[in-house]
Amino acid sequence: MRQWLVLCRRELAAHVLSPTTYVVAVLFLVVVGTGFWILVTSMSSGAPSSAGLVEVSGWGFVLTMTAAAPLLTMRLFAEERRSGTLETLLTAPVTPGAVVGAKYAATLALFAATLAPTLAYGPLLRAFAAAPPTVDPAAAWGLGVGALLIGGFFLSLGLFASALTRSQISAGLLAFTFIALFLSSGLVAWLWPDGGGDALATWLSPIAHMADFARGVFDSRVAAFYLINTAFVLFGAERVVEWERWR
Repeated sequence: MRQWLVLCRRELAAHVLSPTTYVVAVLFLVVVGTGFWILVTSMSSGAPSSAGLVEVSGWGFVLTMTAAAPLLTMRLFAEERRSGTLETLLTAPVTPGAVVGAKYAATLALFAATLAPTLAYGPLLRAFAAAPPTVDPAAAWGLGVGALLIGGFFLSLGLFASALTRSQISAGLLAFTFIALFLSSGLVAWLWPDGGGDALATWLSPIAHMADFARGVFDSRVAAFYLINTAFVLFGAERVVEWERWR
């Protein structure tokens, strides 16, 4: 456990020292803040409910993470492999699973910290709005949980892509491709129009999942879907690193 914590601190320090981290955090908060501003502007003009706009914010989050996840994860293994430090790390008395877990945990913690400022939106709205609109607390919590589940899955795909190559650019492009393929699940309905394609597309679509979270609908099956798939992708990354260790 102590070795794992040391690895986590190492990865967090690498993120803190990387300019990419701050660029991604700023751009992410600008996009989310813009969505919040549009939401407030619409409600101040007399919109009776924020549900539809919150769903639009979910779209914005998913599309933003499509770009942010590759940028946050592309250096995790690719840069270490290019610089030769991965071989040194793998000769240390740590398991490949601990290395993968530490890198993922540090990146997920960074992502959670990036999300943290958005928690102030609700109190700010209540404090400064002349007539604070009614916002469903379940929807607010749903958005937070959905952001962590979907964002965590996208980060695992980025980590897996980084484990496959020594080039950060290649890792970023590969991660973007993985996420884009997952987002294109809506095409299933077009390819399979008469055989339950709509239901399958909805089940696989992160945008549909985010819309449900935004309405305050929490389905444990969706949570299990992301947790299991995240674990499966991380296991794949661990196998790649294990192969690298014994190659």
